Amino acid sequence: MSFFLGFKISYILSKILTGYVTLFSCLADLLVAIISARKRKVMFCIVMSALLIGTFILYNSNLYNRVDSACNSDKYYFGEEKKGEANGDGRLFDNDGNLLYKGEFRQGKYSGEGKEYSYYVEKNEKTYLVYEGAFYDGNRNGLGKLYNESEDLIYEGCFVDGEKEGFGTEYSYDDSGKLVKIVGVFLNGQLDKERNYEIYVDGELTYLGVSDEISNLKGDLREDIMK
Repeated sequence: MSFFLGFKISYILSKILTGYVTLFSCLADLLVAIISARKRKVMFCIVMSALLIGTFILYNSNLYNRVDSACNSDKYYFGEEKKGEANGDGRLFDNDGNLLYKGEFRQGKYSGEGKEYSYYVEKNEKTYLVYEGAFYDGNRNGLGKLYNESEDLIYEGCFVDGEKEGFGTEYSYDDSGKLVKIVGVFLNGQLDKERNYEIYVDGELTYLGVSDEISNLKGDLREDIMK
């Protein structure tokens, strides 16, 4: 918590001295990297020094603009703005300093290319990547990749309003540790089994779903149907 306190102090100091509340991205990167460090006393001094230097640079520059509407009691935005709203490249943090999103904003919402993050709630440990790809109107829309808590890729393909929708590929591992890949069309977040889809295990096609049928195909039979 002491690190994020320094973050808030610099935030207020920047506003008083310059009228800007947006700190540059390199300092945000530094803060996120150091929050999880074990040697808190030494790192706290480093963070405070860096943030004070950043405030001085902002005082003598015109690189960033003031964004009040994007900042509230539980989230903090740092980045570009237009007409008082997050607009352009930026980063969004929660009240504990955890990075929530990094990427493009339009009219205060996630829009464009970006990365969405989460963190281990129970242990309050490291932040991890959840999604990277296209956003529109504050939600996952377009092509993107979805990750689990270990940052293993579990899906890549199309999204509509935050759900898997359209052509995509799911990834998982079976009990023997082999990579299982399901390729097909998704509807409302689920594989649409009424359409053609394929299942690969360790790179080998083992299942082919055709309309309502699922056949375990091997050898010549599989080759005949795929023609």
